[in-house]
Amino acid sequence: NLLVFAAAVLTLHKNQFGWFCVILFVGMLNRETPILLAFAPILLAGALPTRVRRFVASLASVAVPYVVVRLLVPTPDPSWWKTADVVRNIPFLSQEYSSAALVANVKLAAILGVPIALATIKFAFRPQFLRAIFLLVIPFVLVHYAFGRIAEIRLWLPLLVMVMPLALGGLIEEYRGNETAGK
Repeated sequence: NLLVFAAAVLTLHKNQFGWFCVILFVGMLNRETPILLAFAPILLAGALPTRVRRFVASLASVAVPYVVVRLLVPTPDPSWWKTADVVRNIPFLSQEYSSAALVANVKLAAILGVPIALATIKFAFRPQFLRAIFLLVIPFVLVHYAFGRIAEIRLWLPLLVMVMPLALGGLIEEYRGNETAGK
């Protein structure tokens, strides 16, 4: 999933939209997470008709494999869309899972908190492409809190593709600021 996200974002950045759609299609054969990337073209700069066409093509790229796989491989009790694990993700919703949910949130904050905070430094001055991709962090987090188990760190690896370029830029800004202050 990390590789799918990295390749998709890179091809989109290089304006290789055909490859972007191929990567989304193939990525959907593994997990549903690439659905979020289908929204990237509508967030990017450019003429609205082009963005809409690319958005529709992206949606087709994720919908076709999703529907075909589900038709060919029926599951007796599909559970990916159920929100039963929300109580494992949000502390104090369930007495049984509150402590585990609290620990999971602390771990998640320890892993992603600093990169997300660094990504927001001088956010308005960052490249528009990276800002647009970063906007996908919000639905990514919401989807994983609703349908996943946040304690599973592997779920969050694709998020690094959307956060780290901006986080590194923020880190560079911090170092530049400290060098200037020290002179």
